[in-house]
Amino acid sequence: MIDRTTIRVIGLIIFCGYATAWADDEPTSEDIEPQPLNEALREFADRSGLQMVYRTELAAGIETEGTDAPADEREALDQLLASTGLAYRFI
Repeated sequence: MIDRTTIRVIGLIIFCGYATAWADDEPTSEDIEPQPLNEALREFADRSGLQMVYRTELAAGIETEGTDAPADEREALDQLLASTGLAYRFI
């Protein structure tokens, strides 16, 4: 049987994104405040223009530390997911 942590990692690994902004690798200077992960991911998607697919119930109840002047979208996601046990993959 798969434990909850494994299910969370598998669920967020389906996290997808593609946008022309990603190809430009433009710096992202805006911080995202500490908040529930679902809200932080929505804010991140709005700011970055990336399309994201994930199961919201997997991110429910998880708090994120936010971001601190990330250099790009990958760094922002790394900061948002730090200490959550969750991962992402771009498709």
